[in-house]
This record gives sequence, C-alpha cells and structure tokens, in this order.
Amino acid sequence: MSNKEKLISVSHVWVPDSDRWIYIETYDTGMTGLNYMQGYEYELFKEQHCVADKGLSNFYVDMLQELDMIRGKLTEVEFIDKVMWIYHIAEVSNAY
Repeated sequence: MSNKEKLISVSHVWVPDSDRWIYIETYDTGMTGLNYMQGYEYELFKEQHCVADKGLSNFYVDMLQELDMIRGKLTEVEFIDKVMWIYHIAEVSNAY
C-alpha cells in the first residue's frame, strides 16, 4: 500500500472451516491488504498478524483476475479464504 492510499476499514474474520483468522485492510483506491494465521488463538493473531503481508496482498490482486470465473460464486471472505489456501499450499510446497 502506498502513502497516497487512505485506509477505510480493518476487519478480523474467523473462518472456522479453515481454522484461520483473516486480517483484511480496505483502502479508498480499492486495494486490499491481507494477512492470516492458522489456528484460533485470537490474541496471538492480534499481536503477530495484524499487518498486511505484501506478498499475499499482491498474490490476491493477481488471483482476482486469474480466478474471476469462480469469484462471483463466492462471498468476498470465501474468495479471500480460497486464495489464502492456494498461497499457503504454494508456501509449504516451496519450503520442500
């Protein structure tokens, strides 16, 4: 996110099916900043994951176009969660 963008909202969303807390920043330019933490420990999430991850946020922007055909079938949070699963799988695969 650049200095010219104005932060409009911040959300913390629990997704029980994915066992994940999601951090969402929304900006006046339409940009979205994202981060996440696997697990239910909300205090830990607030302490360590409530800042936008630039890699994940940029990946999300790319996926908006790449996954446009399924985007309309999901809520915004469901789509974000799906993108996070893809990102997570890529990170884990890269570690091996």
